Amino acid sequence: SRLRYERARANARSLASMGGGATKPLDPSDVVPVLQKTFLASLSEATMTAMSKSLKRVSVKPGASIYAQGKPARGDLFIVDEGTLELVAKADGKRIRSYQTGDLIGLCEMMADVKGGEDCTDVVANGSAALLALSKKDYAKMARASQLEPWAAAVDDALKRAHADRCVKLLRNVDFFARLSDEELSLLTPLGSFVAAKPGT
Repeated sequence: SRLRYERARANARSLASMGGGATKPLDPSDVVPVLQKTFLASLSEATMTAMSKSLKRVSVKPGASIYAQGKPARGDLFIVDEGTLELVAKADGKRIRSYQTGDLIGLCEMMADVKGGEDCTDVVANGSAALLALSKKDYAKMARASQLEPWAAAVDDALKRAHADRCVKLLRNVDFFARLSDEELSLLTPLGSFVAAKPGT
């Protein structure tokens, strides 16, 4: 149908922006070992197998960015399957950190609304890389299904806990919150939002 054709073209354009090829069908036996290297390791194999149906595998060419230049973060969660990627500052190209198999990219952007501004960092592939992608839209579907599907509830809970832990670590670096306990900081995380600020602001 025309609608399916337009959706396919939109997906192809999205992949092209990351310098990658078409998504490949996922075999749970390939996905589960990758998920077991992440914060999802405590989940059952059956839960990971069910989750794999919501993931897409995306290839990234050497030097390609997973984000479109000068635009807000895509809002998807990426799990590194193969290869190494670098988080770099756009202003001077300085390397901030690297991502390897099992590392997560975009957790905070997926779990929270990123408002306005311009990203000051980028994520690029050192060589050829492969990512497992969970789109923000598919995560929303999973969150809604969590009321009926135990596997979805387990994944949703793990994502929320991982996000809260990341937020606590960020707040811990702010002098104003230094005297608060981790439990108190965790209560603040739902009240905040992420803003992508322009360099120099």
